[in-house]
Amino acid sequence: MNLKDGRWRESILLLLAFIGTGIQLSVTGPVLPDLAHRTGNTLSEYGILFLTRAIGYIFGAFVAIPVVDKIEIMFLMMFVGLCNTVAAVSLVFCSTLAQVSGVLSFDGFTMGFLDTAGNVAVMRLWRRDEDEKIKTTMLHLMHAAFAFGGLLAPVIARPFLAEFHFNSTVNGVIDLNEESKTGCSLNQDMIRDSEDNLNSLFYLLAMILLFITMLMALEWIFDVQSITLRDAITTTSDSKKKLDIEIKFEKELAALLFGFFCFYVGTEMVFTNFIYSFGICKLQLERDEATLINTIFWLTFTIFRALSAIQARYQSAKSMLWQALIGSFIFSVSFAFIQKKVIAYVLSGLFGAAMSNSFATGFLYAESFMPVNAKLASTFIIGGSIGWAGVPGIAGKILETDPKYLPIIIGFCIIINAGIMIIIDRRGSQFKENIRKIKLQQLNSPEAMQALLNQIT
Repeated sequence: MNLKDGRWRESILLLLAFIGTGIQLSVTGPVLPDLAHRTGNTLSEYGILFLTRAIGYIFGAFVAIPVVDKIEIMFLMMFVGLCNTVAAVSLVFCSTLAQVSGVLSFDGFTMGFLDTAGNVAVMRLWRRDEDEKIKTTMLHLMHAAFAFGGLLAPVIARPFLAEFHFNSTVNGVIDLNEESKTGCSLNQDMIRDSEDNLNSLFYLLAMILLFITMLMALEWIFDVQSITLRDAITTTSDSKKKLDIEIKFEKELAALLFGFFCFYVGTEMVFTNFIYSFGICKLQLERDEATLINTIFWLTFTIFRALSAIQARYQSAKSMLWQALIGSFIFSVSFAFIQKKVIAYVLSGLFGAAMSNSFATGFLYAESFMPVNAKLASTFIIGGSIGWAGVPGIAGKILETDPKYLPIIIGFCIIINAGIMIIIDRRGSQFKENIRKIKLQQLNSPEAMQALLNQIT
C-alpha cells in the first residue's frame, strides 16, 4: 500500500465513510423506544420510519445516476458527509413523529446516494486490468466496513439509552397468562426505569461523521482540487459506442440483478426483524437468549464479510454467489427442525456467514459481463432498497400471526434468487459468445485487413 497514491487514500476514506453510515443506519433500532417516548408515540407507530427512510434511500440512489459519473468522488463524499452530519444534529430538535420521519427520510436519501457513489468509486479508482484484485478486495472491505459500523452502533448507543421493562396488559390489567410470559403477545406496555440522554448521542454521532467529512475535505483540498471529473478519468470503456446486443443485455442484467438484490436484502431484513419472535414463540427462549440469536448473526455476518475479501482472490464471483445461496438455504431451512437453543445459535452464525458476501459479490459478478456504471449500480441499490422496505412488510403479514413460518419464507426467497442466478448465467454465456463472434467477424472484415496491411507497410 502506497499512501502517496491518491487512490489508496480515497479508498481508505471510503471505508471510513461506510463505517459512519453503518453506525448511523443501525443506531436507529436501539434509540426507537426513547424516540417514541419523546414524541409520545407507540413503537408500532414508529414502523413508518423504516418505510420513509427506504423511500429516501431509493430516491438518493436514483438521483446519483446522472451525478456520479460527472463529479469527483471526494467532492461528492464531502457533500454527503456534511448532509449526514446535519441529519444527526437535526434529530436533537425533533419533537414529533412527523419531524423524525422527515429527518430519517433525508438521512436515507444521503445513504442511498453514498451507497451508489461508493460502489462506483471503487470500480472507477481501480479500473485497470492489473488492479482487479485490489478492486475486488476493496469492494468487499467497503461492505464489511458498513457491517462493522452496524455492529458498533448498539455499543456506542448503550450508555445514552434509558432502561425499560415490559408489562403485558389487556385493557389496562396485567396479563399473566402463558402467552404474555413468553413475549409472543404484541400488546405490551414499556415501563421506563431511567431517563435517556439522546441529545448527547446525536451530537456524538454528528462529531464522528463530521470528523470523517473533514478528512475527505482535506484530501479534496490538497490533492483533487476539482469538482468535475478530469478527461483522463472519463475516458473509459463506458465512453465507447455500445453495440445493440450490449445495450439489450445491459437492460436484462439490470432487471435480473435488480430482482436478485431485492430478495437478497429482503431475506436479510426478514431474518433480522423476525428471528427474535421466532426464538420466543417457536423455540420458547428467554428474551436475552432470543436477542443473542440476532447478535450472533450480525457478528458472523461482519467477520465473514471482511474475510470474503480474501476469498474473492481465489474464487470467482459466480462460485462465491452459488456457495452463498446453497449455504443460506440449508442453514435457514434447518431452523424449522430444531428445538435446542445451542443449535439455533450455531445455525444463526452459519447463516450470517453464508449471507455475508452476496452484496459486493453481486457487483463483481455483473462486472464479469460488462463495466458497472452509475446507472447499473443505482439499479442494483434501488432493488435492494425495495427489498428492504417491501419484503419484510409482505412477510410480516404471515409471520405476525405465526413466526414458525420464518424458515419457509426465507428458503422461498433464496430459491427465487437461485432461479435468477441460473437465468443470468445462461443469458450471460450467450452474450459473451455473441460478442466473441462479432469481434471475430470484425477482425476478418476487409476494412480490418486493410488497416492491418497499412500498419505493416
